[in-house]
Amino acid sequence: MQTFCGLTTDGMLDYLAAIYKLDCEQERVTTGGLAVHMHVSAAAASSMLKRLEEGNFVQRSNADGILLTEQGRLAALQLIRRHRLL
Repeated sequence: MQTFCGLTTDGMLDYLAAIYKLDCEQERVTTGGLAVHMHVSAAAASSMLKRLEEGNFVQRSNADGILLTEQGRLAALQLIRRHRLL
C-alpha cells in the first residue's frame, strides 16, 4: 500500500518533516538529535532512518549527518505545505 508521496506510513512523513525542520535550524542533523525531537529512542530513530535510506529519501554519513535527498526534501515540503493549508 502506498500513501502520500509514495511513502508507506505517516511516521515516515513525520520523520522527513522533522529532518527538514532540524536542518533549517541546525548545522548538522544527527540520529540522536532527531530522536530527541521525535521523542523516541535513538534505536527507533535509527531503524526509521534505515527504512528512509532504503527508499532513497535520506542519505547518512558520519561527516555530514542526515541529509534529505531531492525526493525526501520534496516529500517533506509537500507535507509541510499540506499541514499549513489544513
